[in-house]
Formats: sequence, C-alpha cells, structure tokens
Amino acid sequence: MNETSRSYELLVLIHPDHADKVGDIIEKHKSIVMQFNGCVDRFEDWGRRNLAYSINNVRKAHYILFNVTCPYEAIESIQDSIYKHNEVILRHLLISLKKPVTEQSLMMKQIEAEANDSRMPKITSFKNKEAVDYKSKKVLKNYIMETGRIVPSRLTNTPMLVQRRIARAIKLARFVALLPYCDRHA
Repeated sequence: MNETSRSYELLVLIHPDHADKVGDIIEKHKSIVMQFNGCVDRFEDWGRRNLAYSINNVRKAHYILFNVTCPYEAIESIQDSIYKHNEVILRHLLISLKKPVTEQSLMMKQIEAEANDSRMPKITSFKNKEAVDYKSKKVLKNYIMETGRIVPSRLTNTPMLVQRRIARAIKLARFVALLPYCDRHA
C-alpha cells in the first residue's frame, strides 16, 4: 500500500434476476482494486434478501459488501466501469473509513446464526459512538418510531454524538433498503 491509499466500504445491491452475473461483478471489483495496488480487506456475500421497500418495482436484491484499501482512482474506476449505466446494479453505497475493517459485520454474524439455528447475543443499545453501525438492523429499529421518525435523544437518553451516529446509521440503512422509510413500506 502507498500513502495515498484509504479504506472504503462498498455495499452493492444487485438485481435478483441477474444472479448469474454476481460472480462476474465480484471479480470485477477485486481485479480493479488489485490493478491499482489495493487490497480487499473484507468480502461478504449476504445473498438474496428482502428489501424494506421496493426499488424499481423489485422487492428482493442480492447484497455484497466489500471493505477495500486502495487509492481513490480505483474507486473512480469501479464507479465508471461497473456502476455507471448498469441495470444489474440496483443501488450502491460508498463510505470512506478511517481504518481498514477485517472482522465480520453484524449482518454476516446474523446470517450465520440463522443458518446454524443459534441466537445472536442481544444488543439493545450502543455502548459507544464507534459501535454504531448501519448494518445492525435489529438495534436500529429500537430508535425508530412507528411513524418512521427517529426517536429523539431526550427519550432514549443517549449522548448527542451517539444520537448523531444513530441518525446517520438509520439514514444509511434506509438508503440501502435495510430499514423502511415509514410504516407504509413495512
């Protein structure tokens, strides 16, 4: 890695009718990152999941998560060659991170727990502001009212910085259709 490399998280939603192209999209991502002397820190295939609301009249999508360390030119190349004018990709999310992430995401732990018929340890609140993650769907639901509004911090007794991170995580989860925007979508 060189000094211009940064860590990024890419979440890609792929149209369910194009399940045969998932492997190609994964390989394209990896090859572009490697071409720019980057590395894939974490790769997770969450499989086909129900969307919280329909996107382009589609109710399911194939979720893929990448954590990569690479220069921004690699990200630009991915956006130009894979995401632009591609009907296979329903939506994508790019987040810049301060440090590389290699451990499993909460969503992947939940998927494995469902496959093994075991339970996840119950997480009811966030201990610190770093623990807030948009992929922790079950915990974020505790901070949303029935109408879809985010519960104010005076009701949840969370510190201001944690409340801001919770609000941001809820907005990101809504963008990638993990959480509905309002009760009519549910």
